[in-house]
Amino acid sequence: MDLAKLLRPAALDGLERQARDRARVRDPAPDRRAARRRRADRRQRRARPQRDARGRTRSRSADHRGQRHRVPGLRADGRRAHRRGLDRRRQLRRHPGRAARTDGHAARRRPARRLQPARRARDVSGRRARRRLAAVAGAAALAALAGCGGGEQPVRTLDPPAHRGVAVDIVFGTPASAELAEVDAAAELGADAIRVAVQWAGMEPLRAGELADWYVQRLDGLVARARRAGLQVLLTPVFTPCWAVDAAGGAPCASPAAAQQVQTTHPRDPADYARFAGRLARRYGDALAGLEVWNEPNLPGFWAPQDAARDYVRLVRATRQELLRVAPRLPLVAGALAGGDAPFLEQLYGEGLADEIDVLSVHAYNDGRPPERGLPARFARAAFRQGLLAVKGVVERRDAGRTVWVTEIGWNTSTQRGELFNDGVGEAEQAAYLGRALARLQAPGTALGFPESVFVYRLRDPRQAPADPQQNYGLIAADGRRKPAFAAVRRAFAARRG
Repeated sequence: MDLAKLLRPAALDGLERQARDRARVRDPAPDRRAARRRRADRRQRRARPQRDARGRTRSRSADHRGQRHRVPGLRADGRRAHRRGLDRRRQLRRHPGRAARTDGHAARRRPARRLQPARRARDVSGRRARRRLAAVAGAAALAALAGCGGGEQPVRTLDPPAHRGVAVDIVFGTPASAELAEVDAAAELGADAIRVAVQWAGMEPLRAGELADWYVQRLDGLVARARRAGLQVLLTPVFTPCWAVDAAGGAPCASPAAAQQVQTTHPRDPADYARFAGRLARRYGDALAGLEVWNEPNLPGFWAPQDAARDYVRLVRATRQELLRVAPRLPLVAGALAGGDAPFLEQLYGEGLADEIDVLSVHAYNDGRPPERGLPARFARAAFRQGLLAVKGVVERRDAGRTVWVTEIGWNTSTQRGELFNDGVGEAEQAAYLGRALARLQAPGTALGFPESVFVYRLRDPRQAPADPQQNYGLIAADGRRKPAFAAVRRAFAARRG
């Protein structure tokens, strides 16, 4: 909002008119000219040698002390004295008690009072008027922020760019070269961003502010490699360290097994997570595409206990306040919903999520089935098309215009079959399903074309475990072999750029 336009019609013009009216009380120009003449006369007298009746030069000190050689009505230089000054001196001789000094010195003339009104007028139109204008401008600025929805914090109005990305993870027990090779493969895939899950419990395991050097070095190397490859990084801090869990007596930290068990429990103080997120934002700066708050809080496997909506929004709010302080231009991504969980999303909006985020994120899966096939109504939120349309309906009703990102989408190639969820598909089916799903998500103006960014889950299988669905979502097998889905995703990303 243009504050100058806001203030100009009333407050600014009114104050300027008042200042001009006061300045008209007395025109200071004649007084300034008179003062300049008097100063020039004094300088001239000091510079001009004064002579006595015999033509001898007299010192100014003798003339100043005695005033003996003055002719009444004339100045020392022979010019006619000012009448007011002459009358004043005569008056002082007749009434010595009125003199300001009685030690033999001539009385000093007081400064002309007629300059005072001019100085007051300039002061009103200058410093005091500027202070009043500043006060009015400050009040108007606060009103403008309040009118824009500002409360204790300014409203974030970011418009983050769209991305085509893929998940790259730091995996315990693998060398650092593994994720660096994944970054290079992501660039070859045609991605412009990668999504990295940052394990809070792994990076800050013992106490707040004490970072694990090995994890920091791995993450630093990954982000630096991504920057060199022209990729931005979406960070997703997740998993609570035992010291940040609400439990009496420090029981969660009693053993590694206990610490592992509480990682999916939300932190007792959202500020702990927010400080960690802020540290990541400061450390990596403009290398980041955004910061996503947690992962799938609508699942007990990632967030417990399950008063999730209220506690998750508290976490988002604390993170937002920290990012406003340390990285106000970094997009805050939140939601990270598993599937199209419309009821949970309604709860989030009921807790005030819309006021805290820049981007709403959602995960879209259709395990074991092609993207066009749905599920029975009771499981519809877990289906690709049905779930996304449910999210779209809530957003249009509760948060119209909100930017939506799909931060996970994929099909796994495990050997698991016959289950409602997490069923695997063949490698050829994985390629075909991903290609068709991305085509629908990347078609603006269509029913499923509303997400602005899409991140495929994931680039590479962490390890060889054919029966485990979680180890087989990669576009590249654990042994480095590229599955057909790698080429399919590369074609889809290229089509989007074209």
